[in-house]
Amino acid sequence: MEDAVADFTLVFDNAAKYNEPDSQIYKDAQTLARLAHQTVRHLTEDGDGIPDAKAAVGDILNSIYTSMFTAQDSEDRCFADSLAEVQEHDEVNGKKVRALSLEIIKRRVDRGLYKRLDLLQRDVFLVLERARKLSRTDSQIWEDSVELSRRFIKARDQHTENGSRLKSKALEFTLEMFETSVQASKDGKAGSEVAEEENNDGMLESGTQAWSGMNNGMQYNVGDFVYVSAAEVGGDPQIYMVERLFEKNGTNNIWGGQFFRQRETFHVPTRTFFEKEVMRGDLHSSIPISSVLGKCYVMPVKDYQKFKPVGFEEKDIFVCEWRYTSKIRNWKKIKPTAFWEPPSHIKMAVREKPLEPKRVASVFKDRIEKHKEEIEELELLEKTVEEDIPGNLKWVKEGEDDGMVYWEQYTIPGPITLRRGDHVLVRGENNRNMIAQIDTMWTGQDNMAYFHGPWFVTPVEIPSQVGRTFFKAEAFLSSISDSNPLLSVVGKCSVLDMTDYCSLRPTMHVENDVYCCESLFDEGKRLIMPLNGSLKKYQLSAPVQKDEVYMFKRTITPEKETLPPPTPRTVSSPMLENEDSMDAPPSVGSVESASPAPMKKKFDRKKLVTAYILFSADVRKITMDENPGVKFGEISRIVAERWRQMTDADKQVYAERAKKVNEEKEKEEIRKEAERIRMEEERKRNQPPPVPSPGPVNAPPSPLARARHDSGLKSEPLFHSVPPRPQRLLHSEAYIKYIEGLNKDSKSMCNWDRQLNASQEIVRTPDESKLPVSWLAGNTGEHATSMEALWALRDFMLQEALGVVKIM
Repeated sequence: MEDAVADFTLVFDNAAKYNEPDSQIYKDAQTLARLAHQTVRHLTEDGDGIPDAKAAVGDILNSIYTSMFTAQDSEDRCFADSLAEVQEHDEVNGKKVRALSLEIIKRRVDRGLYKRLDLLQRDVFLVLERARKLSRTDSQIWEDSVELSRRFIKARDQHTENGSRLKSKALEFTLEMFETSVQASKDGKAGSEVAEEENNDGMLESGTQAWSGMNNGMQYNVGDFVYVSAAEVGGDPQIYMVERLFEKNGTNNIWGGQFFRQRETFHVPTRTFFEKEVMRGDLHSSIPISSVLGKCYVMPVKDYQKFKPVGFEEKDIFVCEWRYTSKIRNWKKIKPTAFWEPPSHIKMAVREKPLEPKRVASVFKDRIEKHKEEIEELELLEKTVEEDIPGNLKWVKEGEDDGMVYWEQYTIPGPITLRRGDHVLVRGENNRNMIAQIDTMWTGQDNMAYFHGPWFVTPVEIPSQVGRTFFKAEAFLSSISDSNPLLSVVGKCSVLDMTDYCSLRPTMHVENDVYCCESLFDEGKRLIMPLNGSLKKYQLSAPVQKDEVYMFKRTITPEKETLPPPTPRTVSSPMLENEDSMDAPPSVGSVESASPAPMKKKFDRKKLVTAYILFSADVRKITMDENPGVKFGEISRIVAERWRQMTDADKQVYAERAKKVNEEKEKEEIRKEAERIRMEEERKRNQPPPVPSPGPVNAPPSPLARARHDSGLKSEPLFHSVPPRPQRLLHSEAYIKYIEGLNKDSKSMCNWDRQLNASQEIVRTPDESKLPVSWLAGNTGEHATSMEALWALRDFMLQEALGVVKIM
């Protein structure tokens, strides 16, 4: 199956690579590729495997949009085609801003940018509501936009199975609610609209009358193709198809539809055209007969190679295969039955020799610089989905009046929107993230945001449980709860009960960030115990942004596995781990000392200077001066933000500096190594001959030597111990927190007066079971309780510390 899927994928990739993104071949290739991978997932899915929730949600969203976008009426007319006539720009603060369109949304869907149903529904309804706002209630655009909205809601309910497959807040907006809102909008516009009769071709104007079409001895008829003088001096004449002839204010005019040459269209540079190809456009205009330069003829591609119109030279015969919508840059191949028939006054003759189709390269590259900004604006809209940042929502905590502001929903920089009950990843030591749950969020008088909640631990974070098996993605609810700054949160995850874990997934989390939980880990006893009941559920208010949930078609059965035994590790401190980075010779007896080092050793990548390091060195001092009193971590965040805001050209300057510095450092390393090897070789060459020790040559051996010789033991050389190397200090996280806690008004990082005045009567202990009673080793001495013993130990340690200070 893997080989078959690889071959199918190659076919679809080639079709998408060598065809226009708006062409039918490209769209069909994308659809078939998606269908192939979806079929493979269904065939290979088994009861024990975990379905790919994100891919399944992507399929649902794509199916919903495709059903709406390709919907047709009884005459095979797409409802979405009429929306191409809606103006493509809005005016905002005096500037033209490109508006969202159904075609742009389609490209976003093809790229898989939509992760939530409510975001897709928001954008679709935004486009359709804008179309109704800019059109009359009796227009085709209004009717089609209403029908597209109905189709979207019906497809949404069908593919989400009315919430049984995908739970989303978007499902709260029903078809009945839509009909009510449309009727209200229609009633509101009816009063401002002036009823007027519209002609089918939009041509009837006051003061016009029919015209015979004769001009300077040449007869023009409906169905003819004419050259019209170009808008730009020196440009090729434009081509129009005559749809009506009329006279107004004594001037003869032609009403016609434009056919575009390839240089008048937007397309990918790889697109090719027939030599004399033009595209049927969407623009119509009134042309005075004085601007008409002569006649030509445009033939359908199905007849161009075999026939030719009588009375026309080859240079005036063009071929058409595509319909081009200039407002949205959309390409659509014309169906064979949708081409025009030649007018009765033009006769067709069979060519003596059929034409060989010859294609030429695109001239798009010549125009790309002219419209660079417009193209970049389109690409930006196609590659990004705007997500509104939810507002912070306060939470009234009953029985609390401590001056804190509590939050039900809060957004931190990132942005990351957090809610009560969310499971989060908290930054820990050694770049290891820890799992916590937010039970309470608040901001204090220092305007810093904090959260309180329990921790979760994974099997690798607890003592080895011999013989016990674990689920692959299992987490245990810890008996420890803690308070931490919200800024320590680096991401979100999800911890589910076993029932939920086997039947659903939140759609915004990857599978590696989803855990199951059915046990509690007692940190004091270091034991795993069954969880009483289930995990705590949180009831949030209506304005809080809820997660969308994908429901499995059938529940899964996760299997347990035994963890491998822990590999023995040599306990080392951060200083020892950094020992290899010192420029000191290897110790005696090391492997590297057995053979001479090569002439050029590998440059240590850990010592490389990066562009960001140089930038930070330049601006950190300035940033500290501009932000006095700001903590160390906040300064780093400000510096990082400035780096992100720099242009690529400015970053390249620092990259060149870093490259130069690293090259100089590498040269210096090579020079030092060569000097060391040279000194070593010179020392060996100039080594003096051994000097005999004083005394008789044949002196009798010492008693110790005789004893070794008699016992058969060999003498071993004695070595002096190597002097200790200087060690480089690495700041621990505790030290960094200490540095951050310092300020100009205090010499310590804690409230020293409160520490000195604390006593057992004043300080409240919420849970005595979490106290470190293990320090007492089960012996409370002369004290009645462990609490009293711990307070006595604290007083003794505090007095000892103060005594040391006095001595110093």
